Amino acid sequence: MRFNKQELTTLATQPSQKFDKEGVLFLRERQEGFFRRTERKDIKRGKRSKSLRELSCYSGTSKVSLERWCRLRGNLLFYFKSREQWSEPLGVIILEQCSIKVDTPTAEGPYGFRLVFEGGLSQHLAAYSEGERDAWLQAIQLASYDCMRSQLLVLQQRMELHRGQDPDLDVHMWRIRRGHTVDPCELPLCEISLACDNLLCDGHGRPPNPVLVVHVYFATDAVWIKYARTEVVEKSSNPGFLNTVTFRASDGLNGETRVRLTAYDVREHVSQTATPIGSSVVTLGAVLETDRLRIPLLSPAGTTVGFLTMTVWKLEPEDKGGSTESTPCRSAPDHDVAVICSHRRSQSLPPRLGTKLKLPHQGQLRLLFANPHMHTYCFHSGLGGDIYVHEVMAESRLCFLFPQQLLALWIQEEKELLQEVAGMGELHEPWHTRQVELLDRHLHLLHLYSQAKENLEAHKGTYFKPSSRKGDRMLEFAPVNLHLQRMWVQNDTLRKSGFYDIITVGAFTAHSHKSKNGGLIKLLQQLKESPSRTNETLQGPSKIRMAHDAIQAIKQLRREVVDGMRALMKLAKEKQTTGMLTICEDMISKTRILLSLWD
Repeated sequence: MRFNKQELTTLATQPSQKFDKEGVLFLRERQEGFFRRTERKDIKRGKRSKSLRELSCYSGTSKVSLERWCRLRGNLLFYFKSREQWSEPLGVIILEQCSIKVDTPTAEGPYGFRLVFEGGLSQHLAAYSEGERDAWLQAIQLASYDCMRSQLLVLQQRMELHRGQDPDLDVHMWRIRRGHTVDPCELPLCEISLACDNLLCDGHGRPPNPVLVVHVYFATDAVWIKYARTEVVEKSSNPGFLNTVTFRASDGLNGETRVRLTAYDVREHVSQTATPIGSSVVTLGAVLETDRLRIPLLSPAGTTVGFLTMTVWKLEPEDKGGSTESTPCRSAPDHDVAVICSHRRSQSLPPRLGTKLKLPHQGQLRLLFANPHMHTYCFHSGLGGDIYVHEVMAESRLCFLFPQQLLALWIQEEKELLQEVAGMGELHEPWHTRQVELLDRHLHLLHLYSQAKENLEAHKGTYFKPSSRKGDRMLEFAPVNLHLQRMWVQNDTLRKSGFYDIITVGAFTAHSHKSKNGGLIKLLQQLKESPSRTNETLQGPSKIRMAHDAIQAIKQLRREVVDGMRALMKLAKEKQTTGMLTICEDMISKTRILLSLWD
């Protein structure tokens, strides 16, 4: 990791804030480690700093633990040679991605414990007494970012439960619990575009970073469920959001369903820390009755902190009309000409009314893809009207099927090669040793392919392998991040629409084998970048080419010899001697060439 030494020193010595814990700890280092060398240099130079009981230590086999003054601030554990306030720290331990293992109690020496980090590294520490060790263990466990994050999530969950909503339950999880899958061809109740205006600034006059969260109240479960969320608009009191919200009857929504829209000010993007600005509650029936609805946003104190505008559309099924063109109608009606030639100030206006949105016809999408996730957007393009985007992300049903078929082909090929090698009979040395090696290799590959095929057949759940599981040996032959992204784009003003399909998949790399030398691309790049001035370097590609040509010639000769043997066996079955001598002479010559190439 990168760090600034001067800032760390200031953080370790600054007395403006109390440290989380200070005290004496023994740090185990190798006997010829950094601390030993530093102390010897100080002694040789005649220096003598203030020590902690003359730096007492205890030692084990080839290791020594030195007494250090330690200060814990956040997730940083600083250690010093002396306890002076302004002394420079000797080092720092970052208390992240580590676990604690307590040593077995012994009658000799201090009470020790070990910090074991991911990757195998560890750091041994010890305290004078058991009570002091337990106090350090508690402070270290509470110091990591993960611990602080978990505490924050627990507090957020308590607040959400107090408000009457389940923090862990959004509409996607709710659908999974109900066993409900969204149908891309379902005609929704409506689609709304959201915008805010006159949102209050903070005390310094800075505009907020607003985001809207939509909750829906399900009376059957008596709980508010997060239904949708917009993107974050940076520093704006009058944001217009690109994400639109689609309400579906298949989720159990109707005209009496209550919808709550809450505006948040995002203070920190990484942790998504946000403070509520205001909220408003409407019924879905009130939304369906109008094309545009403007309502106030109220703070918890009941004061108006801004306004929310909803533009509502009722979608219609797409009229395919027997045409495969992406433009359903080439000519626009006369009454739309004025809209096309409107003033440039229309760029700052909200989405226009009277727009007819079409629901795209997905065809036989569900035959090859499953578990769709849909998002809708509205882009204001000024003179050209608004552009509406319907995005579908779906998993391929072939994600685990194709690898199984490929493994089945490899298994059959390995069985044939195994039979061919075993059918050679007992060979003399050194060919017998090579025969045994080939048998072992093909048996090993046959076992690996069979086990991988069984793992893929036993896989249950989604048809998607995320990048977080790219190192999983159980799914090593399945493609990573294979999915479809389908974009349906429509411009009602220009009467244009079209599909854009993108298939995305991760690199086909053996991540589970954890190669340390890079993949094929890196090896080829090293070969290209290698110096080519001397004759020795020029021999590399030529040798590779010669070996490749020899292998291809051997394969061709082998096929010809096998074909000759089959022709000879056919003549023998038919009891015809005509042509046998010619075939035998040809096979003898090709076998000699094959042996010469093999040598």
